[in-house]
Amino acid sequence: MKRNISVLLTDDDPGLLETLADILEVSGFDVDIAAHGKDAEEKFRTRTYDVAAIDIMLPDINGVELVRKLKPAYPDARFIMMTAYPDTEFARNAEADTEVRVMHKPIDPDDLMAVIRELAGAGKD
Repeated sequence: MKRNISVLLTDDDPGLLETLADILEVSGFDVDIAAHGKDAEEKFRTRTYDVAAIDIMLPDINGVELVRKLKPAYPDARFIMMTAYPDTEFARNAEADTEVRVMHKPIDPDDLMAVIRELAGAGKD
């Protein structure tokens, strides 16, 4: 039996987290949420994720730094950076990393699901 794609959503906006998590779960994804970078790191220590979608501007760490910490420790995970600020240094730094996909807010749930499937390898024929 095929397992669901595991996703970690990290954003300090609880409304966005709940909305995206609900939509992804109804669509068959296995979703966890984290409101801060430390929460995300703790979640990664307790389980494996196929894809993590992380806001660039978190209250305790910027998302680019968080991904730089997580990628070496979890090489099989794929990362999406979410930002409301498309022309920031953080976004440019994230886009410069070929293994990180940048999505601009507001996030379209269908686009997010398509990118998650692509990064997890589930979108391949």
